[in-house]
Amino acid sequence: MSYGIQVKDESGDIFFDDSILAIRKTENLILARGSSGTEIIENFDENSGVIFINPIGSVSRQVLTYSFDNSSKQFTYTVDDNFDIESISVLFISFA
Repeated sequence: MSYGIQVKDESGDIFFDDSILAIRKTENLILARGSSGTEIIENFDENSGVIFINPIGSVSRQVLTYSFDNSSKQFTYTVDDNFDIESISVLFISFA
């Protein structure tokens, strides 16, 4: 028996299988409630990676608006300030 990680896309197709590719953390940002800005994520390519958004706490609606420009590596964001949690973790994972 073997264990591993598979990530599937919205169609149910395998997007990532750790028996074929390795994963690594490229960057982890902690964004405060009510903040906005732009960060450069140098070693991240959205064609071979994924962005995980995790509110630190519990929310029932979208609280982060963001965009990522793959050519300039700019991650631009705005975090809503009308919710009870203090921050949001944004994790950039690359597949190799």
